[in-house]
Amino acid sequence: MQIGFRTRCYPRPKLAMILAQWTGCQRVVGNAKHDELNLLIWLRKRAILSPSWEGPDPQLDPFPLDQTFSQFKTDQTPWLSEVPAVILRNGVVRYKRGWSNHWKNPSHFRRPRRKKKADTNSVWLTRELFRFISPGLVEIGTAAHPVGVLPFVQHREIPQPASLVISRARYGHWFLSYASDCVQGPEMLADEARLQALAGQPDLEGKVQGIDRGVVLNAACSDGSTFAMEDDAKARFEWLEKRRRGYQRKAAWGKKGSRRRDKVLGKTARCSARIASIRDDFLRKTSSQIAKAAPEVTALEDLNLKGMTKRAKAKQDETGKWLRNGAAQKSGLNKALANAGLGNFRVYLEQALRKLGKMLILVPAHHSSQECSECGHTEAANRPDQETFLCQRCGHADNADLNAAKVIKKRGIALITSAGSADSARRVPKGRGAVRRIKGEQPSAASVKRETPSLTEPTWAA
Repeated sequence: MQIGFRTRCYPRPKLAMILAQWTGCQRVVGNAKHDELNLLIWLRKRAILSPSWEGPDPQLDPFPLDQTFSQFKTDQTPWLSEVPAVILRNGVVRYKRGWSNHWKNPSHFRRPRRKKKADTNSVWLTRELFRFISPGLVEIGTAAHPVGVLPFVQHREIPQPASLVISRARYGHWFLSYASDCVQGPEMLADEARLQALAGQPDLEGKVQGIDRGVVLNAACSDGSTFAMEDDAKARFEWLEKRRRGYQRKAAWGKKGSRRRDKVLGKTARCSARIASIRDDFLRKTSSQIAKAAPEVTALEDLNLKGMTKRAKAKQDETGKWLRNGAAQKSGLNKALANAGLGNFRVYLEQALRKLGKMLILVPAHHSSQECSECGHTEAANRPDQETFLCQRCGHADNADLNAAKVIKKRGIALITSAGSADSARRVPKGRGAVRRIKGEQPSAASVKRETPSLTEPTWAA
């Protein structure tokens, strides 16, 4: 199993200029192939509609896309000859690979589009353009003509990757990305087999842990431990958010296309990146700490985050007059949910658990905050406020998030005991292409793959 990593790198000014030139050349070549493809498609459509066309049927020809790029080296683009030919070739290959991915899974990969200079651009380097010389240092350029040494933050030992992607964000930071299998956990059976093996064991209480995700408490575990962002980090978070809003207002007053407005937008993006860094740092440390102390199986509520963060629906009365729908309150809740990073926490927790040979399962989340962990009574009045839980039947009192974590643990045990049946425990979806279950359907124990429409994959031209 390969996992993608993205880490900060710090090129010196001369190397940064060279990488920016390579990035621009790859962008220009990719955009040129995009325009060339549109022209060829337009000519093919015109040939089909022309009554005087006597050539072969254009519809039977292969998809008009190849990997040639020498036609773009003209007198008007002499700077394309200043970079290694491998850079231009990689740019064309990236564009062609984008179309291949789109035709294989169009519901997951959108069509390749033109890239703008203002976007986050990157350069793809294959193995002949880099060499690792020591931990945290990679030499850029060919073996005969190196252009510089790039220091980066290396968190762990990595094998020699086949390629690297060096990108520059709008706010000026450089990043190095690569795919590696160095965090592959111990050899484990498939999730279904492990669940079936656990289903027959008598003592599941000590092998399962439940976790409730929230906004006030980012994570509450069934063993009583809670995790929330520290006050210093929250203060830093709020200060950066205030500065970001100020920069946004200042950019709104500026003239579109001016350099001063672009500088302000860059400061806005820099504040957003620092906010995301604070959030990711907390989530990764929390997930690692939870994974080290977790038992064999961790149960997590299966939240529909996309539905939870939808905007409030408009309301009308019988006469057609618009009514108050609480859009401002819902907008604040949506922002709080986004700032909590509930989706990223699930991803980071799964990675940390699998690295240690442990497993994460998803359980239904409906009414977990209103169900009593002692007697199972479910009622909205059981939770009078955000922090308190008081069962109206048995009188059980507890913190609302801790009670929900215990309920999630019980549901995880119940789903494990039914492993292999129609009510089998839900596995964590793999990647971004996982299927969202429809209300009323029961997931099967087998892996569920995304169903794509039957589209004919083109035959690429040589």
